[in-house]
Amino acid sequence: MAKRDWSKLSDSQKKRYLGAGKSGTLTGTPGRTSAQVRKYYEGGGDLSFGRGHAPKGAAPRKVTGRVTKGLGTTEDLKELANWRKRSAPDWIPKNNATMKDDTAAALSLIGVRPSSWKTVSIRQNPEGDFTMTVTTKRGVTHVVILPDRDSVSEVSRLLKNPDKLGKTKKENKTLQQSWTKANGEPYAIEVEIYGYVDPKASAPDLNVPTKKEGQALPRKKRK
Repeated sequence: MAKRDWSKLSDSQKKRYLGAGKSGTLTGTPGRTSAQVRKYYEGGGDLSFGRGHAPKGAAPRKVTGRVTKGLGTTEDLKELANWRKRSAPDWIPKNNATMKDDTAAALSLIGVRPSSWKTVSIRQNPEGDFTMTVTTKRGVTHVVILPDRDSVSEVSRLLKNPDKLGKTKKENKTLQQSWTKANGEPYAIEVEIYGYVDPKASAPDLNVPTKKEGQALPRKKRK
């Protein structure tokens, strides 16, 4: 993918992206400076938020933004619940007992299926929410906001055991197919989570599968 050149953008395009960076609709985190927006743009960051569009099948962007920031109304919550029942992508569970609507809505804004994911980075923000960054195999980044620790835990469980989160056996099978290759092996997605430890995990790194998992450590040479 050719590197983007900020200097070649028109003044109106720059203004639109800078405004989206300031409001938080570009990267998911408000208060982005002009230098940060430029770095995000030239680094291949997802621009769908800055253009005002949500990915096909995704939850309503503005409603999701309000809910994940704790500003959602009763009508907003109903809208997300209805979206999830009718239109949520099949790689996101519809079971509210294993994943809340705000988490599902945030994930839907990534806009690409797990088969295209290469890395996932989740980092806690000073405000207490979390920024989730997905980088695809083509080097495109997609950034969404997870509202709290419970949301991070739900995403972690989805990454580890997608076939355990559905309402029915049929849905669990669909989830498994969405998160694995044709031969049944899980996609090799490298995952890093900063500033959070799942109390239900047996290790601080959440035991999330990565490309490196399963490789034997080198043996020590005998003197």
